Amino acid sequence: MEVNEILKDVLDLSDHQIENDSTSLNDIDSWDSMTHIVLITELEENLKLRFTNDEIVAMNTVGKIKSIVKSKQK
Repeated sequence: MEVNEILKDVLDLSDHQIENDSTSLNDIDSWDSMTHIVLITELEENLKLRFTNDEIVAMNTVGKIKSIVKSKQK
């Protein structure tokens, strides 16, 4: 499973919202603190990654999520 699929599944985002890197937690009603934890868990489990607390807090836009995941996959 890739990042876009996880974002779509967990946050119920449209393709347009996923393509727009500036889509933020303030733009998505379903993106609350509990959903953020589910999102992080899904990313870690499906992509076999571990995020630091600072990275988790910084993941507040689609673009930042993609950027942090990409940096961890190198």
